[in-house]
Amino acid sequence: MLIGVAIVGALLVGARLGTVRALPLAGFAVGALIGTRLPLLIGVELESSSALVAALPAALLLGALIAALAEARAPRLPRALRRRGAIDGAGGAVMAAAAAVVVVWMLAPSVAEVPAVREHVIESDVIGRLNAAVTPAGPALTEALPPIDNLPRYAGRGPDVAPGDPALLFDPDVVAAERSVARILVAKCDGLGSGTGWVAAAGIVATNAHVVAGGQRIIVQPRGSRRQAVGVPIWFDGEHDIALLRVTALRGLRALPMVREPRAGTAGASLGFPLGRWAIRRARLGPTTDRIVARLGGRPSPGVSDLITGRLVTTIRGRLQPGNSGGPVVDGQGRVLTTAFAGGAVSSSLGVPNRFVRAGLRRAGPRVSLGRCR
Repeated sequence: MLIGVAIVGALLVGARLGTVRALPLAGFAVGALIGTRLPLLIGVELESSSALVAALPAALLLGALIAALAEARAPRLPRALRRRGAIDGAGGAVMAAAAAVVVVWMLAPSVAEVPAVREHVIESDVIGRLNAAVTPAGPALTEALPPIDNLPRYAGRGPDVAPGDPALLFDPDVVAAERSVARILVAKCDGLGSGTGWVAAAGIVATNAHVVAGGQRIIVQPRGSRRQAVGVPIWFDGEHDIALLRVTALRGLRALPMVREPRAGTAGASLGFPLGRWAIRRARLGPTTDRIVARLGGRPSPGVSDLITGRLVTTIRGRLQPGNSGGPVVDGQGRVLTTAFAGGAVSSSLGVPNRFVRAGLRRAGPRVSLGRCR
């Protein structure tokens, strides 16, 4: 809420200043963006505390320098532009708003270190979407939560495709798909766990088999809602890592359509609860193939295969973390391209092809066993 007010305020101030006087603000924003990338040049990971120490002074210094250069160049702008009041005001508004967005993104990791406001920063959708588009310098905006799913680890090389499209993080159809995604909470004999699921049919939620394996009680909580409903397992495919839950209380939620044969190179967005917190991250589909020869790392789940040699999987360029398991990767129309099930390096993840979800929907019936904890 406060972030939105700040951005709107910046728009109004920028419109009043005009293009010429707002140009230093834009220069500062550019300098700040460059400054927050400098830790990478000295071999410091962006999500470490050391990156925050290095990035903030660099961002402020470069921002001030580029702002000064912009101010020196401002008088050389064409007089015709400055005479057009509407164009001049619009340019100033855009520059000031962009600067406000950059400042919010840059300061979020350091502000989140203050306990009184940390939760508000973590739960901000605006900051979450900005961080998904451009990783900030500073500690990850997460907090201690109950144990989450043991996301299988994939050590292979990511698909040879371009990075995802950041514009999809704000696409109306992608945002609408959020309402059909839920957090899965599982009570097992060895403790608690959680993952992600999505509505695949009326009252039926799809997730990974490893998320619910060994579960004694399953709770499904839709995104953006405090309501919790009991999930009854009606399909468990440990070979392809897909499970279906009947959740009668959620029959009113819209089922997400599935793309029958997704094409490699399709830009998408992964929806889910990495590290227990909601996030949308850009992704792009690689080939769907059965030629990967490997075993997945991580703690084994009862009844779930960790062998992917000869197994049909969809490769993904995008970042998945524990908690993303079972979440959908959707395209720009909000249609499911694949269901996330394994993650590795930033550019190397795997998904369950839609054909196995459709097969489960055709064959699911009464309650099924989820296996025993090991």
